[in-house]
Amino acid sequence: MATLELVWDMDGTLLDSTVMVPAAFVAAVRDLGGPSVGPDQVVASYFLGTPEVILAHLVGRELAPDETEVY
Repeated sequence: MATLELVWDMDGTLLDSTVMVPAAFVAAVRDLGGPSVGPDQVVASYFLGTPEVILAHLVGRELAPDETEVY
């Protein structure tokens, strides 16, 4: 039986995620109808925890479970 392995790099070791991750949050907030946010605001929110928590914070409201898929 074959196995599937996935490498998820969030610290810039394999690829430069320092630009892509904030850009993904900015786009997701826009798509969810949230306020205009910039990459610096996203990075400043990292301490809040998981992407779901950060996204809800940036959008300014609680999100439905399927809305977090936008990120």
